[in-house]
Amino acid sequence: MFHIVTTLLDPMKYPADQIIELYRQRWDVELFF
Repeated sequence: MFHIVTTLLDPMKYPADQIIELYRQRWDVELFF
């Protein structure tokens, strides 16, 4: 388990599940390089 800290505080505009998915996609890119 881990925590993501963000300044995107509007849960209607930035749902947690979307932030988590974007972070996973970003992490995959980081591992590729």
